[in-house]
Amino acid sequence: MDDFSLIGYSDSDFDGDKETRVSTSGYAMSFGSGVVSWRSRKQSVPTDSTTEVEYVAAVEVTKEIVWLRKILEDLQVKQVQSTPLMIENTSAIKLAKNPKFHD
Repeated sequence: MDDFSLIGYSDSDFDGDKETRVSTSGYAMSFGSGVVSWRSRKQSVPTDSTTEVEYVAAVEVTKEIVWLRKILEDLQVKQVQSTPLMIENTSAIKLAKNPKFHD
């Protein structure tokens, strides 16, 4: 099972619901050549920027990554490498990589 690796994909829209100003975020998790988990839903709070909405979406998919890695480990399919997370917002990527912005 060396060619099976978990990969997370995340995306969102900013201010998609014009009445409530709530954004929608979603993710898909692939394992090997198939999608094994996905979700799309409105975020629970309004966000102020595209960076923030993409970051909130990335946090949600990160929770899913941790959960799936634990399941795979229980199934004795340990993921040796870190799990890549694909997001398209440069500012959100910089925010996630900079520990200065986190407590």
